[in-house]
Amino acid sequence: MPSDLIDAIICIIFKKKMGLRINIKKTEIMIIGEQVDFFIDGHKLKRVVRFKYLGSYVTKDCKLDKEIGARIQAASCAMGSLRIVFSTAET
Repeated sequence: MPSDLIDAIICIIFKKKMGLRINIKKTEIMIIGEQVDFFIDGHKLKRVVRFKYLGSYVTKDCKLDKEIGARIQAASCAMGSLRIVFSTAET
């Protein structure tokens, strides 16, 4: 058993002893390498190929195309909302 998996199991056991709960419906995992199923209290966790962490997208293949696309889209939306301000300032 890989040491990272053992650390995760110890962390889950510690959290249960301290009274913390893991929301199974909101918990997702991304596995890089050997694909295994991960269970908590008999419930299989949903596996994803990308997720958002601290505002940035992390992907299984470590590529940045999704992150760059998301940032371009966010900038485009911000500029679109400022069009009204720019157009009224000129008149």
